[in-house]
Amino acid sequence: MEMSILFSILYLVPYFSFFDRLPRNGIIVFGSDSTNHYLENCKSNCNKNCEDACKNANRRIQLYSKYVNRNYEKLQLKYEFFGGLRTEQGILLLPYDKSKQYDAILLFKN
Repeated sequence: MEMSILFSILYLVPYFSFFDRLPRNGIIVFGSDSTNHYLENCKSNCNKNCEDACKNANRRIQLYSKYVNRNYEKLQLKYEFFGGLRTEQGILLLPYDKSKQYDAILLFKN
């Protein structure tokens, strides 16, 4: 069940005809536990005694990436994937590489 959110999105996209209605648009997925706001709240309420890095940070995007990585061969038949990295200027999009960690995943219909 850990992948259920991203799976649900990919399952429902054809149902709502998202790409038929908006063929040039993409869907971008972030983890809500990857924001500065999350980290600030987590540190103030932390019960894990995290030292340098929050142990709860980035778990959701890692789960989404794991789902894409496990199913990449099948998914790439329908979708083109990009990995997003946060920079001071915004999100830098790169061709998706299963061996890399990203802050976001962007997909377009092929």
